Amino acid sequence: LTPAWKDLYLSGEDADKPDAAQLEDVPLPCALKVVDGGSSIGVAFPKSEEELREAMREIGRFGSHLIAEEKIIGRELTVPVLGNRALSPIEIVPQNGGDFDYIAKYQSSAGGGAREICPAELTADENRLLRETAEKVHASLGLKAVSRSDFMLDRDGRLWFLEVNTLPGMTPNSLIPRAAAVEGIGYDELCEEILRISLSEAG
Repeated sequence: LTPAWKDLYLSGEDADKPDAAQLEDVPLPCALKVVDGGSSIGVAFPKSEEELREAMREIGRFGSHLIAEEKIIGRELTVPVLGNRALSPIEIVPQNGGDFDYIAKYQSSAGGGAREICPAELTADENRLLRETAEKVHASLGLKAVSRSDFMLDRDGRLWFLEVNTLPGMTPNSLIPRAAAVEGIGYDELCEEILRISLSEAG
């Protein structure tokens, strides 16, 4: 499953006064984000058309092409894929149960940002579904070395695909190295494997 969505564009006067016609059929509440952003920068969660207009004006600072997606309530999970194999799913839990934006991810002062539970606490069926779906996304998009797909698992147990990160963070504390460690793959080995796959594809 994928959330209902709509492309939104800002240009010229639209940056200050979003065109009313564009706002028709936007699912509310929604997740509003810049299509080519990263690290949850340029993300908002408007609940009304008024909040949507204000969020578009604010997020327009980061890019002119936005996407509004139906807001799915549930558990936020991410699954790295190395080569053609999914690694351990990770659950990301915003502090105080809030929305998952840049502040919740990195700057929550009391708890140091969102909690990252690796490996995620899942049933065997949930784990298998997440891994298989992440592998399908990776293969369908022709990705080779590494990717990380983001999902929501709703209260009814349905899995929603949100997006794929084709250039995910790779510091020693990033999500992919943490998931790899669960699989017994150290950081140096992980970097070497990414290089090996990349060079084999380039050759």
